[in-house]
Amino acid sequence: MNKSKSTRKTLYALIVLMVILGGIVYFLMPKSNTQPVDIIQADVSFNEDKYQVAVKKINELISIYQSNIFTSSKFLSLKSFISLPLEIGLIGKANPFELPLSPTELLQSGKTAP
Repeated sequence: MNKSKSTRKTLYALIVLMVILGGIVYFLMPKSNTQPVDIIQADVSFNEDKYQVAVKKINELISIYQSNIFTSSKFLSLKSFISLPLEIGLIGKANPFELPLSPTELLQSGKTAP
């Protein structure tokens, strides 16, 4: 009786081990992404057709906007309220590694915290 129980336990252990090893091999082995050449060629021609359609639509939109928007009286009546080129002031600290002032130093100097 003991011999048959130990044989069953061994058999179950081997089955579990085989399933685990099979899972590891299945998930760790690289999968090939090769497709037949005719499918690849069909995809390329389909993408080229989509590209040509998209370019045609973009060109149509550009021609519509160039003729309508930029020549309309509303666009021509727009005014610029800034002077170009823009003069940008200093940005950030002169010394970015300088330690910030402590609260007492801020109170003594009369400066505001950055």
